[in-house]
Amino acid sequence: MAWGRFEVVCPENVKFGNNLTINPGVYLNAATTLTIGDNVALSAGSKIITTSLKDDGMESKMHVNNPVIIGSNVQIGAGAIVLSGVNIGDHVIVAAGSVVTKDIPSNSVVAGCPAKKIRDLNL
Repeated sequence: MAWGRFEVVCPENVKFGNNLTINPGVYLNAATTLTIGDNVALSAGSKIITTSLKDDGMESKMHVNNPVIIGSNVQIGAGAIVLSGVNIGDHVIVAAGSVVTKDIPSNSVVAGCPAKKIRDLNL
């Protein structure tokens, strides 16, 4: 279910699970594979980006693409950013405004810039 406008770059590279909610202003950059599990909510203004800038020194800069996997039963908070190469496990809450730069284990709540685990998600 989508509410309002959102943008998907390279939609052919996105694998959507069931029961996905997308809120206004969501940006999905799928320059390479982006997998989103079941029962995922992407809050307003959140971004998932599969590309990054490789810096080999002052002479050479180029984009590199790394897949992103979002597990099932995940909530991505408003304005949060999930960066290239990240795997987010199942049953995860990413707090609003967080920047996810590394993998997040299942059953976690993360927050901050960079995002860090702040507690377990007790089910």
